[in-house]
Amino acid sequence: LVCAQLPEDETAPLANPKTPNYSELLSFADLDALVELHGHIRAENPEMDVFYKAAPNVVPDDLSGHVILLGGIAWNEITKRLSDMTRLPVKQVRDPSMMSGDPFIADGQKEPFMPVWSGPDDADLIEDVGLIARVPNPVNSSRTLTICNGIHGRGVLGAVRSLTDKRLRDSNEQYISTTFGNSDSFLILVTVTVIEGQTMTPDFNNPDQVLYRWPKEADR
Repeated sequence: LVCAQLPEDETAPLANPKTPNYSELLSFADLDALVELHGHIRAENPEMDVFYKAAPNVVPDDLSGHVILLGGIAWNEITKRLSDMTRLPVKQVRDPSMMSGDPFIADGQKEPFMPVWSGPDDADLIEDVGLIARVPNPVNSSRTLTICNGIHGRGVLGAVRSLTDKRLRDSNEQYISTTFGNSDSFLILVTVTVIEGQTMTPDFNNPDQVLYRWPKEADR
C-alpha cells in the first residue's frame, strides 16, 4: 500500500521525527483510508505479508508485487507515474479554480467530474468523487495494480469503503463481476456522499452514484 507523504506545512507537530512523541503515521496522507484498507486486507489474507509505505520511502522491489495506490497525484509522484503507465481513460488534472483537490476528466469529455459544495460560501463538501481501478501492474504484469483515489480525502475513503464495508462490499463486488466479466482491467468513478461530516459508502448498484465506468464494451 503506497500513500502520499504530507508536506511539512500540512503535518501535525508530532509528525516531526525530532519530537519525543513522534508518530510516523501522522505524516501520511489519507490515513483513514490506509487504516481501513490495511485492516481489511490483513483480515482477508491472514497468511499474507501486507506492508504500507509513504511514497518517498518506496524502493523498486515494493512496486513489483501486488500494489495499491491510495490518494491522488498532488503529493505522490508514484501514483502519477504508474497511472500514466497504465494509460487509463480517466486522468486527474489540476484545476486553478479549485485549490483543495484535483478533479477527474475522462478521455473524449470536455468537462471534468467535479465535487458538490453547499452552505455559506460553498464551504461544505457534500459530494466528492471517488475512483476505483484495477489493472495489471505495469511493472510486473503477473501482479495487480489497484488505485483508490478521490478529488479529496473523502473520495479516497469512499473508494476504499466501497470494497471493505461489510454492508455493501458483497453487492459492489457482484456489480464488478457482472459488469466487467473476465476483464483483467476495470475503472469506476462514483459519487461519494458526505452527510453530517461522515463519508458514506458508495453503492455501485445505484445508477445515480456511478458516474463513469470502463471498459464500456464489457457491459452486459
